[in-house]
Amino acid sequence: MTVDRSEECDDCEDETPHSVTIEMRAEGASTFSREPYRVAECLECGCETTWRMNNA
Repeated sequence: MTVDRSEECDDCEDETPHSVTIEMRAEGASTFSREPYRVAECLECGCETTWRMNNA
């Protein structure tokens, strides 16, 4: 699922439109260990930021 919303962009130093998705990413050497990440891409400059959603 992709959501378009306005967020602060560190590169643009302003609030800009972003495309936000949730992705399951493998961590380390094990392909069985997957964690959800929030991925936000600035639609102005293309800067991408990710946040691990499960900080266990």
